[in-house]
Amino acid sequence: MKLIVKNLSKKINNKVIFSNISFEIENGILLIRGKNGSGKTTLLKIIAGFERKTKGDIIYDDISKFEISYLGHKLGLYPELTVYENLKFFSNEKNFMKLFEYFELVNFLEYKVKYLSRGNIQKAAIVRALIKDAKVYLFDEPFVSLDEISKRKLENLIMEYSNDKIFIITSHEDNLFKSFPHQLLILDQ
Repeated sequence: MKLIVKNLSKKINNKVIFSNISFEIENGILLIRGKNGSGKTTLLKIIAGFERKTKGDIIYDDISKFEISYLGHKLGLYPELTVYENLKFFSNEKNFMKLFEYFELVNFLEYKVKYLSRGNIQKAAIVRALIKDAKVYLFDEPFVSLDEISKRKLENLIMEYSNDKIFIITSHEDNLFKSFPHQLLILDQ
């Protein structure tokens, strides 16, 4: 299993978002950092197949589009449903209860999403993304709104999962994964 990006470029209305991005990853973590507007979210959306590239190639070696899990800025949860109803919609209870315990969300299962704190909504969305049995996880700013304990828990979980999965993560934070192996891509346009 491998994801290869070759000379990927994106233009919108004659504005270059990014150009000639290349990387190769097989099992592990690619951290993408850059300023707002540098194209981090756009790059993830192109890899996920939600947006078209201007030029370049993406090679999904032994990866189908159905084996990609995406966590974006819109967290993919229904505000009028309870946390439990949201997760039940995406998976069976066995898949997500362990993660809910890990992120200390069990007491919030019967809360409607709209009544949760921003940090707990983020954790519920992370669980939603992780319960999909994917080969590639695309996480756009997953550490936003998390307290330090939750950030470390997510970091440790990603490290554990990345032994046989690919994680591509955007972040503004410089101190992520400092003690763990990962690739780094900096977008600076």
